Amino acid sequence: MTNDNQRRHFRLKYPTDMRPVLASTHGQFSILQLSETNISIEMDAKAFTVASPFGATITYSDGETDSIQAQMIKRNDDHVVLTLSQQVTFKRLLDEQKRIRVRYPHFDFKN
Repeated sequence: MTNDNQRRHFRLKYPTDMRPVLASTHGQFSILQLSETNISIEMDAKAFTVASPFGATITYSDGETDSIQAQMIKRNDDHVVLTLSQQVTFKRLLDEQKRIRVRYPHFDFKN
């Protein structure tokens, strides 16, 4: 039996001051949530009109970067969801989670 609410990939939510930045020729955006295959960025969805794939760089709070190819798949009022053509490594997600847990031991990853 499967749970319809289960996600296929782990999704990491960030505290405001530890959010990575997504930088492209379209601007710089705070990353609200990150998974191996998707990114949720903070912005006015009406302002984001890029429909075709584009290149970007993720800069994490530890200064490390990942070059990615992304494409918009969903718009909400205050954020946009992008899908990635190559995955962010699970190791990177675990390292990010560990860094958040050290700085914010009581951070609620579920909300």
